[in-house]
Amino acid sequence: MISLPSVGDAPFPILDVMKTPHIVQICLVTSVLLASLAAAQTPIVYNRALNDGRSALFRLTQDTDTQITTGLNEADQPTVSHDGRFIAVTAADGPNTGQLSQDVWVLDTVQGTTTKLINNSDQFDPRTQASTTTRPVYKAFSPDDRVLAVSNVLQSTGGVVQGQTNGVSTVPQLVTYQTSNGAILASIHLGMIRDGSLTEFMGVDWLPQTGEVISPVAIGVAREGTGIPANTTAIVAFAPITDAGANGRVRQITRTRAWAQSDFASGAIEYGHHNDFFPASSPSGRKIAFFRSVDRLLASPQFNGNLPSQVSLRTINADGTDEQVLWNFPEGQVPTGVSWSADGNRLIVGMGAQVFSNGVALKLIDPSTGYLAMIPSGGGDLTVVGVQGSANPMWSAATLGGSNTGTNNGSNGSNNGNNNSNGNNDASSPSFPVGFVKQPGEDAFILRAINAQANADSIFLLQTSSNLQNWTVSRTVNGETINNGVTIANSERQAYYRLVKQ
Repeated sequence: MISLPSVGDAPFPILDVMKTPHIVQICLVTSVLLASLAAAQTPIVYNRALNDGRSALFRLTQDTDTQITTGLNEADQPTVSHDGRFIAVTAADGPNTGQLSQDVWVLDTVQGTTTKLINNSDQFDPRTQASTTTRPVYKAFSPDDRVLAVSNVLQSTGGVVQGQTNGVSTVPQLVTYQTSNGAILASIHLGMIRDGSLTEFMGVDWLPQTGEVISPVAIGVAREGTGIPANTTAIVAFAPITDAGANGRVRQITRTRAWAQSDFASGAIEYGHHNDFFPASSPSGRKIAFFRSVDRLLASPQFNGNLPSQVSLRTINADGTDEQVLWNFPEGQVPTGVSWSADGNRLIVGMGAQVFSNGVALKLIDPSTGYLAMIPSGGGDLTVVGVQGSANPMWSAATLGGSNTGTNNGSNGSNNGNNNSNGNNDASSPSFPVGFVKQPGEDAFILRAINAQANADSIFLLQTSSNLQNWTVSRTVNGETINNGVTIANSERQAYYRLVKQ
């Protein structure tokens, strides 16, 4: 058993919520290079299967890969709030409840508590004898962390329609919930019956500038070569709280195709289409990272069935312009997610070997083959990090730390250590933030620049924002005060604060 190598002069300043840290052995053949992690200054939260097959929550930082104690039997598909304090995961009530539906639980990494936010129950229709279960899969906090967008999978089993017994049908659904009490705000969109060939609602995020929810949706196109209608999936923006029109659709961001190609010599016909999925907004909201899968069905005298998917990682402006290809993955590798670093300079992706079921190429991986990799958001080399078997990465936007004041509980500052924006970087500020926090509902707290020992004559600016985009200077702070912590009155109660070196 060995720990990950340390890079840099100091370890990451993170709030340790582990009761029993578990150091894991590095299994990847590729070298574990963590210089990018050191520069990002924030942990990556992700899943890895335990020996008994349960999905557990882990955190990768500069020098450690540790399991996060959740108190749950399993914790799947994590997403992190923008202040870095809360982690939402999918988990079942337990094996003895008789419920197949799963729920959304929220971990408070400051208080060390785990709370059920969304309680899903199995539904039985006595008229049709059909039973429907709900599994919340992909999740994303709104920019102000007040709303959680969730991609649910609804699975109906049995039932009788017009004298015929149904089998199993699976339909995706996009819903928004209040994070304060789990109440449904809107059922934004109900997708098509999933047959394994589409990627509807595989991944969800928010655009901080517009407040739109982005997710992949089935789009009808004419198949090139035949003109026959076909379906692809493209990234679409939705109204986040209330339905907009019959489908809740606002605008289409990516453009996808379908086609047919014939080889008269061999008698083969290849039917292909694009699937765009796992959209992730950059911190500024200017760009979206996503995956495009080229999916093909070959009909020939020698072979009939799906071919392995060909997946590429791409970025596009939020207005649908300037699409760029960052990386083409080997055939038969499919993703489990993508997330931006807090400074917008890097992407963390999850990949693995594709699973086939009854000849259908699914967008699922063999868990034992999962891995995480980093790549500059403007393009460059792909670097594998972490431990084999990892999946569903989420780069935390902040690193917890600090202390509370008065009667407030768990009021912590955080450090995101962003560098200046240049080149293809997507930082939302040209300055150097050394402390970053959002404390919704807190009257006062202390903000510190963790591990940033400032000289007494150094000058910092305390800035505040309501949207993470437009920052105003609240006051200047000297270096000695920085080392002791800056008391924030937080009269706005929903504001974002940061310290910036002048």
